[in-house]
Amino acid sequence: MTEYMVIRLGRMENETIHWLIWSVEKQASIKEGYLSSTLQLNELTEYCQQRTVYVLVPGSCITYHTVSLPGKVTRQSIQALPFLIEERVASDIDKLHVIELYRQQNTFHLAVIDRVLIQQWLKLLLDAGISPYKMLPDCLALPVEDDTWQAVKLEQQWLIRQTQYSGMSIDEKLLPIVLAGDAIPTVVYCYSELPTNVTGWQAKPNEPAMVLLAKNVINNKVNLLAGIYKQQTSWLKFIRPWYSVIAALSVCLFLLIANTLVNVHQLNQQTNNIKQQTVKLYHQLFPDERRVTNPRKQMEQHIRQLKQQDNSNSFIILLNELQSILTQFTPIEMKTLYFDKKQNELRFTIRMNSLDHFEQLRKALTAQYDVQQINLIEKSEQIEGALAIRRRK
Repeated sequence: MTEYMVIRLGRMENETIHWLIWSVEKQASIKEGYLSSTLQLNELTEYCQQRTVYVLVPGSCITYHTVSLPGKVTRQSIQALPFLIEERVASDIDKLHVIELYRQQNTFHLAVIDRVLIQQWLKLLLDAGISPYKMLPDCLALPVEDDTWQAVKLEQQWLIRQTQYSGMSIDEKLLPIVLAGDAIPTVVYCYSELPTNVTGWQAKPNEPAMVLLAKNVINNKVNLLAGIYKQQTSWLKFIRPWYSVIAALSVCLFLLIANTLVNVHQLNQQTNNIKQQTVKLYHQLFPDERRVTNPRKQMEQHIRQLKQQDNSNSFIILLNELQSILTQFTPIEMKTLYFDKKQNELRFTIRMNSLDHFEQLRKALTAQYDVQQINLIEKSEQIEGALAIRRRK
C-alpha cells in the first residue's frame, strides 16, 4: 500500500469534513482538502476507489472506560462487559456500541459510542460509495507517549490524547474549563501554536492536524468497526432480489473452479470439499431433482435454458473470462456473486491470504476491465474484498 485516504467526519451533517491522501513512500500529503457538508462526500468517491480508507470521527462522541472482571475470564463474562459500565453511561446500554480496545489479563479498556451515530456515519459513506477499512476516534490517531498528553488544534477544536486508549476533543473556548477538572500530567506536548488560555504546555514542531493524524492511522490498532460492524452488510440489499440467479451462478462458478483444481495434486482435498458443496448447493437450488449424477452437466443444461430465455449472454462470457483469471491466484474463496444486467457489471466478494495477493488479482483484472474496489476487510488473518468489473467500452 503506497497511498491511503484519511477522512475526518463531523458529528453533524453541516460540519466541515477534512480529507487527505497520504503517500507512504514520500511520507507526505499528495492531495488534501475539505468539504462543507456530508452532501459533498461523493466528491471523494473517485479518490477512495483504489485506496485503503481510514475514517476519523470526533473523539467527543466516544467515552472511554476501564473495567476489571473478577475470577477467570470466560466468553460469557466478556459478553457481560457492557453491563459493567451501565451505571457510568447516560444512555440505554442496548443502544450503545461497546468496543474492546485492549485487554491486559482481567482488565479491559473499552470505548463506547451511540449505535445510531456509527450507523449514520456508515450510511453516509455507503451512499457515497466509500468503504472504510478502519474507523477510529480522531484523538486516538495522535502520537502516544507514556505519562504525557499530546494535543493538536483542528479548526476550533483541540484534540487531546491522554493515554493509549483514551482521549478527548474539546471546543477551544471550553479548554480551560475541561482541563480544570482533569488530573493534567506533568507534560502536555502541543503540535499547534500554544493556546493562550492554559499553562504548562510544551511546544512541539508545528504540524497540520490532518498530517499528524494521517501519520498515525496506518499502524493504529484501534478500530470502532468491531462486533456487528466488522462485516459490512450493505451487499444484502443488492443481492436480495437475485437470490435464485446468484445461487445458480455460485454453483456454476464452484464447478468451474473445481474442474480446474482437480488437476492440481496438492489441492485434492480442497477439490473434494468443493464438489460436496456443489452437490449440496445444487440440491438446495433444485430440490425436485433427486438424482444428481453430474452436477456440472446438469447445471449447464439449466444455463442453456437461461440463454434461451434471454439472448444476452454477456454474463456467461464475463463469468468464463473471470474464471480463467481467478484460477491463477489460488488459494481463493468466492463468497458472493452478483450480475447487474443493466450496467453489464459483475460484482463479487472473495477471500484471499494476503493484501499483496489481492492487489495482484485486482491489477490482473484491471488489464482487461474497468475495476472498482468496493470493500476491503481484514478477517481472521485473511483479506476479504469486494470488486466490480465491467468490460471497457
